[in-house]
Amino acid sequence: MRKYLFILLLLTGFVCTGSIIKASEIAVYANATVYENPAFDTVALVEFPFSVNRDEFEFYKSDSTSDKLVARIFAQVDLYNAAGKAIDSNTVYFSVSVQNKIEAVKKDFRIFNKIDLLCKPGIYNARITVIDVVSKNKGTFYIENINVIPPPKDNINISGVNLAYMLHYVGTEGMEKYPNTFINGYSVFINPIAVFSQKDTMMHVYGEIYNLSYTDNSNGKYQILYNALRENGELYKMLGSSINKKPGSSVVFTKGFNISDIPKGHYDLQIIAADIDSKSIDTLLFPFHKIITEEVMLAAKDIRKFKDPYDTLSLSQKLQLVTYLLNGEQLQTLKNLGEVGKENYLQMFWQDNDSIPSTSINEFRNEILNRFYYVNENFSTDEFKTNGWKTDRARILMKYGIWEERDDHEAPMGGSPFVIWEYNSIGGGLIFVFEDNRGDDEYRLVHSNAIGERFSPTWDDRIKRGFMDFLER
Repeated sequence: MRKYLFILLLLTGFVCTGSIIKASEIAVYANATVYENPAFDTVALVEFPFSVNRDEFEFYKSDSTSDKLVARIFAQVDLYNAAGKAIDSNTVYFSVSVQNKIEAVKKDFRIFNKIDLLCKPGIYNARITVIDVVSKNKGTFYIENINVIPPPKDNINISGVNLAYMLHYVGTEGMEKYPNTFINGYSVFINPIAVFSQKDTMMHVYGEIYNLSYTDNSNGKYQILYNALRENGELYKMLGSSINKKPGSSVVFTKGFNISDIPKGHYDLQIIAADIDSKSIDTLLFPFHKIITEEVMLAAKDIRKFKDPYDTLSLSQKLQLVTYLLNGEQLQTLKNLGEVGKENYLQMFWQDNDSIPSTSINEFRNEILNRFYYVNENFSTDEFKTNGWKTDRARILMKYGIWEERDDHEAPMGGSPFVIWEYNSIGGGLIFVFEDNRGDDEYRLVHSNAIGERFSPTWDDRIKRGFMDFLER
């Protein structure tokens, strides 16, 4: 399986409008890293690493007994769903000290930190705001299309990858000494936008691998390979490989690369991980950029490339996504096409149904993709949560979205558990009744007043009478 990690940049004022950043606006560099750790099961850890320039903060003497100067920094991440609704946030408040005023205004010194959130599968946008508590100056960084998928469990999986200016092992005790940069025993100075200049002679990578085959008596091994690919996908340079003993079913990997001889341009770091015992393989591409000038913000504007979460889906998943959106004739046409024809047909379908064509994002497709993730996560019966889309509840939710009202009922005397979904704002008010009539937790549609759906006079009568007789039995 090939995966892409991507940096999505929308820098306030500068990139969005092309205007020059005001002197009072703090330059914020940020990214979103998703850790698809199967130990979390139904959620994923999303980490928002960010960095700022130290000389943009106001330092002051906070203690009369010390000559050190201190800056106070507040940072917040706000998370939004595909519809733009704020759904979660988290904050961090920390201090940075320097020896004197000369040190405080030195250029090319960065401050690093990160904020974490736990997210269910879906597509999100985020805003990271950093405030100088003393001067009240602030800066903002926007990240679009954060794609959180259910943690894979059936294949080796590379995840949690970051590129960094430097990293070193500090052990578990390093958490206290390096709280802002600590990740699993390493102090990692993350380069959030993966833009490196001529002064950056080294590039480091931190990542994690999950789902290695492992038993307590295992002497198994895994292999990991690194390559630098040109923007067109051609191999530029082999960066090395290693074979290692498995410490468990998951492992942290790190590697440093000398990039001093890499010319200006856009590249992909290709990471290939192979479980030698199970023959399972995963590949990930992480874009990075080498520039001549130190104007990183200008480079960020030039390299901005939006890679849609839709592109991470297999063709099979893309077809599943539209199963309940197309009519019978359209589905038959799609079935008769080859792979390229199917891809083109689907692309035209999404373009024709883009709710806001003027934006770079297909909002309608993102909403459907969110629904797809939801139904697989909540309605699947298989271990890997991939068949939820086939159920009656999934079909209705994919077509109409999340219910406006929901009423769950335990099994009445001599009956089965059932749930009612209501969409009061659609078609004069739609009702769908799902019953677990086989006791397998797969609630099947037994009644609806929607055109073309199954209508049951018995259930219609029960609803009209408020289930009085039915629930009292």
